[in-house]
Amino acid sequence: RLELVPILWEDLPLQADMSFQQGIDLIISERGVDVAVFLFWARLGSPTGPLGTDRDGKRYRSGTEREFDLMMQARQITHAQSGCARPDVLVYTRDDEVSFEERLRGKPVREIRDLIDQKLLVESFIEEEFEDEMGSTNVRAYHTYDRPQAFATRLREHLDQLLDQFAGGSGGNPVWNIEKQGPPFLGLAAYQFEHASVFFGREDEITAARHALRRRARDGCAFLQISGASGSGKSSLARAGILPEIVGNEIDDRVAGWRYLTLTPGEIAEDLFVGLISGIAGVLPALITPSSDLQALAAALRDDPQSVIEHRLIGALDAEGGDGITKIRLVLLVDQLEELFTDRRIDSGATQDFASALEAFAGSGRIWVVAIIRSDFSHRCQEIPALVRLREGGGEIDLVPPTADAIARIIREPARFAGLRYEERGEIGLDDVLLRAATEHRELLPFLSHVLLRLSDTRTADGTLTFDSWETGMGGNLQGALAQYAERVFLELSPAAQAALPDVFSRLIALGGDDPTQPLRRYARRADVTGNPGSEELVERFVERRLFTASGQDGDQRISVVHEALMRTWE
Repeated sequence: RLELVPILWEDLPLQADMSFQQGIDLIISERGVDVAVFLFWARLGSPTGPLGTDRDGKRYRSGTEREFDLMMQARQITHAQSGCARPDVLVYTRDDEVSFEERLRGKPVREIRDLIDQKLLVESFIEEEFEDEMGSTNVRAYHTYDRPQAFATRLREHLDQLLDQFAGGSGGNPVWNIEKQGPPFLGLAAYQFEHASVFFGREDEITAARHALRRRARDGCAFLQISGASGSGKSSLARAGILPEIVGNEIDDRVAGWRYLTLTPGEIAEDLFVGLISGIAGVLPALITPSSDLQALAAALRDDPQSVIEHRLIGALDAEGGDGITKIRLVLLVDQLEELFTDRRIDSGATQDFASALEAFAGSGRIWVVAIIRSDFSHRCQEIPALVRLREGGGEIDLVPPTADAIARIIREPARFAGLRYEERGEIGLDDVLLRAATEHRELLPFLSHVLLRLSDTRTADGTLTFDSWETGMGGNLQGALAQYAERVFLELSPAAQAALPDVFSRLIALGGDDPTQPLRRYARRADVTGNPGSEELVERFVERRLFTASGQDGDQRISVVHEALMRTWE
């Protein structure tokens, strides 16, 4: 419906026969501005040069001040002409004296003086433009924030409201096309890289992880472990949040671009290093040459990871592009790290060697490593010296349940992006009902995800998610909806397929952790769990109905239960 076009002066084709400010004024006036966002903290900006005075003859203290005045003039003019003031003007100031004082620390005296002078200019500007002469009442509105994440959240909320006004009630193609891209909800399955545009609710955590990784890379160990309870959304956060954020935005004068790889130890448990080398070669083809021996390279990585990185992996990254100054980098996501301790095919020696390889990757200067682990297994990392070293110095983030605001975005934003809407009864919408249920029991996040997928699957022709589907089809209960659904799918199977369930599940479930009765997912080759027509039907139907996942190529496909939540709730 709308296209957002940011107008940044750094990107404007300013001509040599005019000043910076003249060029900016000209292009802004030609293009027109619908929304103007002004952001103030420690700097008001540079002097304007020839365009030095406003309508009252007062000298502008910076180009920013002039642009603010131009936007306010434009609002007055458009309101007088059409009754509709444009542009919308949003002003934000950062209220964070501690960070400003930190910014001054260690600077030369002259630079400290300049920084303080600019800070005082900002304060004077706010007082003059937004407060009355007595300084006791605000005559114009502005918004304060204390940290970048808070600004991002506030700006998003404000823009949502402004853009809704621009869009009116007009139709248009949804951002997420269900027919081509599938439902905007994934149920119990993890969101993947390609689902980044409909992954909501973890914006603060994504930003915090990216900043933590950048800081750790500067310290020489680009590793971050994220731990959280089963069902907290760790995998989706990493796959659809952190990875796209790094690949799309962590580009600067040293980084030309990124390649990314996602794997789980259970998927490569037969030989961790053959699986790791194969995965890297899939995104860096130059790693494997015609004369390469995959098994020998995997053995070399196990025995001397530093040598393989220096003599093979760095060259494969360089072959991907860059100009000698900016380089291609790799971000490696190891999901379900606890499988190093729970998968019986992985012995302690292989675990030690794998962790040493991750440590070498993180210290290479070209590879960032993100590891995801269930919090009830996090203590097992103390058994592995390399993992202990990797987590030192801020290398671990504990993922807490999402806030009520975050759950609201999880429920509403993907639906809105896909052109879906929740049915309303009077003043209460179905989304409000789900939000209340999920907020009261935040440990039920996986079950909420399942319900959202089922509602999407049973939507009406006009894209409405209905109370009838929630109340009749799912019993109006988050946790019970999953058990009811799994039982219904099971009862639709033939007697032979139903009889195969114990054998199939025994290959896909392990027991472990602090509580040995708690089930854990395992991966198994499809061929190993489908030895007869009954088991083949069971696996086929459970994959189709999203109770199992299938990954890998057809000839070497891996099957797994979609989430431990299924085993916890389906008796």
